[in-house]
Parts: sequence; structure tokens; C-alpha cells
Amino acid sequence: MPVFPDPTDPEARAQRPWVPTLAVLLLSLAVTGVAWLNARQNQQLRDQARLNRFVGRTEQSLRNRLGRYEDIARGAQGFFAGGNSPLSVQQWRTYVTGLDLPGRHPGLTSLAFIAQVPSAELGCSK
Repeated sequence: MPVFPDPTDPEARAQRPWVPTLAVLLLSLAVTGVAWLNARQNQQLRDQARLNRFVGRTEQSLRNRLGRYEDIARGAQGFFAGGNSPLSVQQWRTYVTGLDLPGRHPGLTSLAFIAQVPSAELGCSK
């Protein structure tokens, strides 16, 4: 009896009918695994690109908004440096109304200043 059976022998083939089936199954599983890994990697790349676009748009939006607020603050600084001393409430109100905050800057609800008041004018006794 030979150590290795002759593969062309019909009797030897009849003893192992599951070998081709197992080979097809393993090959199918390998192809499915590779396809799944490829699809997963592509999805992760798409998700990362989408996140990067979202972060970029959000960052640009914040930069734009903060830039507009900075422009308002610089305009107010120029208003105070304009020599309107003492500054009246009516002058400030006219300036802020001219900015059209609700229409042009909906996130900014008010703009105020605090004036230093001498203690003699406070009207309170110590």
C-alpha cells in the first residue's frame, strides 16, 4: 500500500468528497473578508473626509463671526477715541442703533458701555 494514494484513483477520490467543497468555502470566506475590509476602509475614509469638511466649515464660520464682532469692538473704540467726552447716553444709543445689531448680527443682542461715575454723583451716603 503506497503512502500517498493516487489522486486519479476513483476509490481515493470517493473517500474525500468534502475537500473541493472545503476549498470553495475557504476561498469564498477569504474573498468576502477582503471585500469587507476594503468596504470598511473606504467608509472610514469617507467619514473622515466628511468630518474634516464639517470642521473646516465650522471653523470658518466662527472666524467670520468673531471677525465681525472684532470689527464692532474696533468701531466702538474709535467712537470713544473720537473725543466725545463726556459721552452721553443718547450719543451711544444713536451709534448702537446705527449698527443694526438684530439685522446684521443676530447673535449679538446688545452692546453697552460702563461709564465711571464719581462717588459724589452717586447720590448714596457712606
